[in-house]
Amino acid sequence: MRKTNERCAWRLGEEAGIAMCDPSNEEPCSAKKDDNGSEERFAPAPAPVEDYRQKLGDPGAVGFIAYGITTVLFNLSNAGLFPMNTTTAGIVIAYGGFAQVLAGIMEFVRGNTFPCTIATTFGSFWIATALVWILPHKSNNTPDEYLQEADEAFMGVFFLLWAVFTSVALASSLVQPRAIFFVFVMTLLFFVLQAVAFFSKNALMKRIAGFEGICCGLSALYCGLAMMLNDAHGKTLLPLFPPHRKLNHL
Repeated sequence: MRKTNERCAWRLGEEAGIAMCDPSNEEPCSAKKDDNGSEERFAPAPAPVEDYRQKLGDPGAVGFIAYGITTVLFNLSNAGLFPMNTTTAGIVIAYGGFAQVLAGIMEFVRGNTFPCTIATTFGSFWIATALVWILPHKSNNTPDEYLQEADEAFMGVFFLLWAVFTSVALASSLVQPRAIFFVFVMTLLFFVLQAVAFFSKNALMKRIAGFEGICCGLSALYCGLAMMLNDAHGKTLLPLFPPHRKLNHL
């Protein structure tokens, strides 16, 4: 009998007369003859399929850094420290919007539902917020435009709905590291304060929401920088702190 260099794996059916070679088998395969005297043929085993998602970088750091920097700059204006300007609009659209949506798409490719939903949704939030300023709208100064400018009560509804979404995201983040959970707590508080500020038309409440938003952005920025730094060095330099225990009873 002729010895083959392929390693044994499994037989693809006696009727086909083909066997596969298994690379994990230390003994080489031997070709055998069937009852008719013809030699069975052995085929090399296919190479193991590698999960391509494991080769992709983690986009979580991009999402958190984009969210953090955008939130800080946006709320510098809310807090009354700087007027809303073109720099704010640019960072909101490019980094807070497009970069987060891109990070969400990368999370989708990796098969991560929760980060994908969070990144794409908050990225879309920033794009929508920028469009509120940029879209031509009807006002006392521009009576010929066809879009009516949103009043403060409607903006209150806008932020209230975002608070509802964030509350569900907060519940989902209970199994995430505590630093990430804290970001969602701060984000929920920010949306609630923004909604209250618009409903009440209170300038002081808007400033309070602005300062809280700055703290929220800094917490997100910390998470993103920690992810980037820890991944680059292969060890924990900035802790994200252990996650909450999984709620198995729910």
